[in-house]
Amino acid sequence: MLPENYIEIIIRLVLALVFGGIIGIERAGTNHDAGLRTHILVCLGSAGVMIMSEAMHIDFGGDVMRIGAQVVSGIGFLGAGCILVHGKRIRGLTTAAGLWATACLGLIVGSGYYFTGIVMVALMLSAMLVLHPVTNYLQKRANKKVCKIKIFLAKDGDVSAIYKYITDSSFNVASMSKEEDGSVIMNVVQASENTAELVISSLITDFNIKKIEKL
Repeated sequence: MLPENYIEIIIRLVLALVFGGIIGIERAGTNHDAGLRTHILVCLGSAGVMIMSEAMHIDFGGDVMRIGAQVVSGIGFLGAGCILVHGKRIRGLTTAAGLWATACLGLIVGSGYYFTGIVMVALMLSAMLVLHPVTNYLQKRANKKVCKIKIFLAKDGDVSAIYKYITDSSFNVASMSKEEDGSVIMNVVQASENTAELVISSLITDFNIKKIEKL
């Protein structure tokens, strides 16, 4: 569908603005930095690129998707800026994926495939809104299976011996890290509700440990 008149171009760009705004409202509503304006600009820019690509294809020939393909790969730099690492947690992956999908949405609308764009917006919102409670439930369920303990060792404390003792005692250490204050944080997979208490009591009695905290 070639944009032969100004009305068609306006329709495509306005729809890109609306569709990008719809996705951006959802992100802004959950207090993300990449919100309404960011998603609108990404979608509008992508749509404009596709309109220009079609026009250049008619005027000069060549591959109509060459410039659009650069949008799909190039949007990664913006998405990467939304991904933040907080300790061992990573935030912003959904926002980064949403920006990439919004760029693709702009290419679709800019090409004149309105029905595909409408369906894509509906599915993106479903994934972000409807599946959000499901994701929270799965994360909470996973977190319940892990207890986090902070071990303050004495000067002659042996971390490797503690780790070996825990694993030999039928507990599974999911991860272990040493903090700047010299303490050690362990994530122990829970076999029961009182896993943390069992680990703490056994370590205090058998090893040279100043203090153990349950985080």
